[in-house]
Amino acid sequence: MLGEVNPSGKLTVTIPQSVGQLPAYYYQKHINYKKGYLFAPNEPIFPFGFGLSYTKFRYSNLAISDTIVNVGDSVEVCVDISNVGDVLGKEVCQVYLQDEYASVLQPIRSLIGFKKVTLMPGDTETLRFMIQPEDMSFTGVNMQRQIEAGRFNVFVGGSSDTKQMLSYVLK
Repeated sequence: MLGEVNPSGKLTVTIPQSVGQLPAYYYQKHINYKKGYLFAPNEPIFPFGFGLSYTKFRYSNLAISDTIVNVGDSVEVCVDISNVGDVLGKEVCQVYLQDEYASVLQPIRSLIGFKKVTLMPGDTETLRFMIQPEDMSFTGVNMQRQIEAGRFNVFVGGSSDTKQMLSYVLK
């Protein structure tokens, strides 16, 4: 019988709207981010991490452990996910990090974590993610891994185009 299993897979690629958007991937750098092709919108048809389900999920109560963090410390991010639909469903919650002021150009967003959760209709679960110092590091000009002080944005949602964001400062 059809519909007995609720799909919960997510795309592992970005699907562009036209060839003018190629290459299309979620972690491109600002300098590579192109303007729209002719009269087409610049957004992809389906972003990285996109997926369909027979139910709907709502993200709420996004919180961060601290807004000012010392270099070398971890940061905890919490979010509530609710199944607001009528059937059991699985959702893959994704966490992306953006370093605003690195000395080397960084990607717009980098996937740093994800968790899959199964929820009955009406259920809510709180997910916790730890952002480790390694997640905030990058390869510097000297080709060594390093962590720099600055502002970081954390995005949490069901795909790479999520708008839910929190920020913290690394000092």
